[in-house]
Parts: sequence; structure tokens; C-alpha cells
Amino acid sequence: MNKKILLFLTILLLTTGLFAQDDGSIELLTGNSEYGVSGNEQGYPINSWYHDVKHQSLYHASDLANVGILSGSIITGIKFKVNQTPGRDIDSLRIAYTWTSNTTLSSFDTTTVVYGPTNYVMSNFLPNNWVQFDFSSPITWDGVSNLIIEYSHDNNAYTTGGGVYMREAGQNRGRRGWTDSGAGLYPFNTNIAQSPDSKVASIRLFVQEAGVQPPSALVATPSYQQVDLSWTASTSDSIANYLIFRGTGSGNASKIDSVGSTVTAYSDSGLTNGTTYYYAIKTKQLDGDLSSASSPAAATPIVETPENLTASAGSQQVTLSWDSPDGSGVAKTFIYRGTTSTNGSLVDSTSDGSTISKTITGLTNGTTYYFAIKFKGNDNSFGSASSIVSAIPDYTGPAWFVSNSGSDGGDGSSSSPFATIQHTIDKASANDTVKIKPGTYSGYGNYDINPQKDLVIMGIGGSDSVTIDVNASINNR
Repeated sequence: MNKKILLFLTILLLTTGLFAQDDGSIELLTGNSEYGVSGNEQGYPINSWYHDVKHQSLYHASDLANVGILSGSIITGIKFKVNQTPGRDIDSLRIAYTWTSNTTLSSFDTTTVVYGPTNYVMSNFLPNNWVQFDFSSPITWDGVSNLIIEYSHDNNAYTTGGGVYMREAGQNRGRRGWTDSGAGLYPFNTNIAQSPDSKVASIRLFVQEAGVQPPSALVATPSYQQVDLSWTASTSDSIANYLIFRGTGSGNASKIDSVGSTVTAYSDSGLTNGTTYYYAIKTKQLDGDLSSASSPAAATPIVETPENLTASAGSQQVTLSWDSPDGSGVAKTFIYRGTTSTNGSLVDSTSDGSTISKTITGLTNGTTYYFAIKFKGNDNSFGSASSIVSAIPDYTGPAWFVSNSGSDGGDGSSSSPFATIQHTIDKASANDTVKIKPGTYSGYGNYDINPQKDLVIMGIGGSDSVTIDVNASINNR
């Protein structure tokens, strides 16, 4: 093959990105489906169908972390992947950014320009090429914030054509805007047409790792007036100690303590239950250099939640039991009862925090009752409610009562006796006792009596207090 032709083909392939070299940039969302913008799809980067374009893409913190970008890393530039060359030159191209805690975009966010405005000719945007924009001011990721990247241009004419590749990211993760100069100059006013989008731009980020690495995997575990911290040690060397920061907001933490270079846990006590505390940790080296803050962790100290509540039914009562509190600070246990799982009210409490059972009396047999408990702390704060349990009180003997003023719809207890002897016998188990209250028993259920099991049947109330008109055959008397 002619050497000139071979050289031309090599240059062409390099230009189209088929032999793109690894420049250290990191691509986001590579596992998400990709789509190429073109033609008159307005409001997308480098699309020239309208004079002016403004597009914002929201990348979650997890999108950065999933590709190995660490807290404290410095982002120095960005690349966009071209799908179609724009139909005309692009004027006043800008790249801007902001950090946010929002997980979706409901409107355009306020941003800071880190590239441009710069004019480009059409040929700067060749299909399947990654186009690079170096930031005038590098930006530092705190390990937790979400990143908004904004593209905009400000042309004075329009023609169809142009677009980058986009990745499907989820509802309201992108926002596009367009206007034929009806919204003024950048950053454009509210007259710019807007539309939510589920796609974000396919991008690669240029990232510089911080010189001193913060610890990772910070976890905050709350208990009574205390938060226990644990973390994974920094990968940096020559560590002197770790500095521990705490605040009541995500942006107002101040140093509260430090621990040695081999320590990876810390307990922060004397806190206020119900208040949310935010923590971060910095690595300090022997020469005094500090890392950026670790990814923050938050926890709310609180009285612990009771565990393993059980309910055991008896006659007109339910006995509750639960596990002893794991930690300190529990003053007593409050007990809630209802006849549905949603209408519980306070009915009783223990006298101290060490008691782990309570019997609730005065209940109606056959009715379903629902119970939950809460621990109350020494500071008078309450923890969360336990899981809900239910029980149905019922009478189960072994002494069964019958009275001629009772009802076979009762439960057979002394306070709710049955009305007929045979029904009482039927309810009793072998070796139980049937106790007949004073009175005369006749009629159905009180004659032709046949126990067919071993029972003790006795009258109560003194001699001759019970009269039974058996009116039966000799074999059943």
C-alpha cells in the first residue's frame, strides 16, 4: 500500500477516535444505555437548531464513587463525546458546575463557569470524538455531594444538526433549555424554554487524587446520648493522627478530638438525644499536611428500641415480655394497647428500666388486643416503638364453672360461667374440674349427661345447694 495512503488512513482513524489513547480521564455511567443526539433535537449540547442552548446533567455522588473517584479528589477538566457535527459554528461555549444535595432537577440550578466563553468552528466537533475542556479553576469533590455539569452556547443564528452522546440516568436527572435569543445573553432569563429530561451527557472527567488521603467508609452508630464512629484507615503513609469533626449541620463541623494513627474507632458521648450530629474525619501526616474531609456520616442519639416483644394470653389478661436494654439510660418501659394495630394508647408502665415483663389485666376474653412498648430515657426522651404484637385473652380451665344464671356463650370462668352442665363438660379437658354453682338445673343440656372423659364434677356452695333433674335412663344416672 502507498505510504501516503497508509498515513492518511492512520490520521483519519485517530481523528475519529477509533484509536483513542488512554489519557487518564474517567468515564461515568458506562453501564447505562447510550443515545446519540442529532438533527433538530433542541436543548442538547452542541445542537444548533436554536440560537441558544443550556443543558444541565445531574450526576449522583454514587456515580463518581462507583468509578473509584475518592473524596477530596480534584476535577480539572471534562470531555464530551460527539455524535453529530453541529450545523454551524458554536459561539460563546461555556462549561459550568455546581455541587448539590438534590437528587433530581426541577429547574435550572445556579452554577459557576469554569470554562469559556469560547468560540468553536464546526470542524472542532467530529463524530465519535471526545472533545476536551480544561477548567480554569479545578473543583474538589467532598465525597458526598452530587455534581451538576452545565453546557451552554450563545449563537446568533440557527441551523439543524449537532449533538453529543447522552446516557439514560433516570427521571429528572437532566434539564434542557433553548431559545432564539428571546432570553437575552447567558445565563439566560426565565423566557428560555425548558424541559425535564431523563438523560445526562456522556462525560469523562480528569481527576487528580488528593495528596493525603482521608479515611474511608466512615460509619456513625447512635445509642443513648452517644455516637460510635468507625472507619477504614487512610491509604497514605506517615500518618500522625486522625482529626475528628462534628457539627449539627452537614456544613458546620468543627474539630472535637483526635486519635492515634492506628485507631479506627471513636465514641462521642454526652450528646443530646434526638439531635442529629454530622461527622467527618481528616488524616494528618507527620509533616502537618492534612487531607480533605472524609465522606460525612450522620447519626441521631436516641433511647434504644425494645426488641423481641412477645404476648402470652390468659383469661382476661395478657403477659408481655421483652429483651433487656443493651445500653444504659433506660428509666422505664411504657406500654401501649389498642383493639386495632393503629389505635394504641398508654395503659401502663414499669417502675424501672430493668423490668422485662408486665401482665395487663381487666381484658375481655375473645377480643384481639394489640401491644407495643417504648423505652423512656433518664433524660425523659423516648425511643422508637417496638414491633406490634397481638393476643386474644381466653379462659382455658382447668376449673370450669356452670350456673343457671350463666350463658353457654360465656368462657366458663367463675365470672362468666356456662349455663348448662353438658356444655361445660364438652369444653373441659380430661382431668379438669367442673364446678356447679348453687341452683336447680333442668332442661336441655342438664339431662342425659354423659361425660365420656375423666372429670371431677362437684357442686359448690354447701350441701344440698345443687339440684339436678337428670330425667334420664338408669345407665346415665
